[in-house]
Amino acid sequence: MNDLELDTTEWDQLWIFGRENALRSGVAANESLENFWRTAFSAKHGATRLLDIACGNGALARYLDQVGDSENKSIEYIGVDSARINPPEAKTFQALVPKFLANKNIEDVSFQPGQFDLVVSQFGFEYCRKDRVIELVSDWLRPGGHVIFVVHSETSAITLESKQILEQLRILEESALIPLLFRLLVRLEAIAHSQDQKDAEAEHLRQRINGTCSNLEEIAGYLHESQFLIATMGLLLSLLASERAHIPAVVRKENLVKLSTSLQYQQTRLRQQFDCALGVEEMTRIKALWSDGGFSDVTSEALTCEGEELGEVIRASKAS
Repeated sequence: MNDLELDTTEWDQLWIFGRENALRSGVAANESLENFWRTAFSAKHGATRLLDIACGNGALARYLDQVGDSENKSIEYIGVDSARINPPEAKTFQALVPKFLANKNIEDVSFQPGQFDLVVSQFGFEYCRKDRVIELVSDWLRPGGHVIFVVHSETSAITLESKQILEQLRILEESALIPLLFRLLVRLEAIAHSQDQKDAEAEHLRQRINGTCSNLEEIAGYLHESQFLIATMGLLLSLLASERAHIPAVVRKENLVKLSTSLQYQQTRLRQQFDCALGVEEMTRIKALWSDGGFSDVTSEALTCEGEELGEVIRASKAS
């Protein structure tokens, strides 16, 4: 997979409200990832200077802080992300001395040679210009330092779910349900003060919406996974629910626009994730680049949760 030039607007929207993980809250994968990183950090007792590539809102920083606090050691942490992240304030950490560099590509920042003991990334390295990042990390990491990256893989359950949701979003988009809802709300806004009990155009649009939903429900029955489609339809149709009839149509129309925009952001993030997921051939090439860059013990292995692959773990050690 070739490196992509990515617009971070969609990721800005994800991080702006302080969300810690890119994955949905409550999913088992989050706990598995946390356990993985806690174990990984605990195994690197001598690592007190750490770089986090594509840090988001600092999920790894929190895990590292808790490990450092339990071991009574101070850790210098720098997190870099190309998006406009909204990480916790420094005073919320116990062992960590954090510095977050927001809205900066890792390829464009500068650090001292040998500045870090450990360089980590969770679902970020694969979005970068990988060849360049390997060159930079080789310079920034001290001799004997380590790299631990968790990356999206083409065969992971996360990538499969992204593919399934993208297909459901495509089906929803082609159905024109959202434009129909928008037209109906525009019409309801226009007749808000009318004395007529029924409006022919509004009734026609309602019938079209009902027919579209029936078609979508039928299509959902043929999909291997349709939970996202059904849930999204329910959310959209809730704007027309009787318990919301007291809300002015203009307000419901604004809410529909917000929902539509949110779906577009999600679609773009999922497409980027799917496109950046690493296949076997690319993984082999990347491991060779690490080896050529003066690293030893270059390995990759699947990270699993309840029998499902979450991604691939890349490890490498810089020669002493």
